[in-house]
Amino acid sequence: MPRSDQLDSGNAITVRLFKRGNETAFRVLNEEWIERYFELEAKDRSSFTDPQSSIIERGGQILIATSGGRSVGWR
Repeated sequence: MPRSDQLDSGNAITVRLFKRGNETAFRVLNEEWIERYFELEAKDRSSFTDPQSSIIERGGQILIATSGGRSVGWR
């Protein structure tokens, strides 16, 4: 996630629960940091393709952070 001093002062960060339709943002954000520090594996790709089934329906939660209408982070 960008540091607060890197964000446009007019764009607040909003954090919301993941919902269907956020799969691409979730996948891209995860792939970026995993490829930077680790090696992306098939099980990672599988989770990112359908996070609703692989994470949420198993009792997990995903939070998506947005700023200025674009996804900037997750947790």
